[in-house]
Amino acid sequence: MYSLLMKNITQKIRSDNTIIESVKEGNYQAFESLYDIYASPLLGVISRITGTGKLAEDALQHAFLEIWRQIKCYDSSKERPLVWMIKIAIKTALHFARASNMEISMETINIKNLVYSKNTEIN
Repeated sequence: MYSLLMKNITQKIRSDNTIIESVKEGNYQAFESLYDIYASPLLGVISRITGTGKLAEDALQHAFLEIWRQIKCYDSSKERPLVWMIKIAIKTALHFARASNMEISMETINIKNLVYSKNTEIN
């Protein structure tokens, strides 16, 4: 059972890395695939910081712009794609929250709370 789970996880990471390599080459359809796969979990992370609604949606769009801009810096030997994108999403959400004069506590930005909330599903 464990080996089957690990095999599935490994295949998912390889698939995501293949998509990212295509995005690095400027493939817009691959970027759309990346968005389709990760928009929901990243919105969950962002919403934990900004709350739901327009601010979270705007932050998500900006996060994906940053992902597009920084995609060539992504190194699959250092971290998984989701981890890399969560870091960008958190930085973006914090920027948007500060810009809208929201108060942010350290509890709010606890990475475990952000990433492993019940509402954040990872495909």
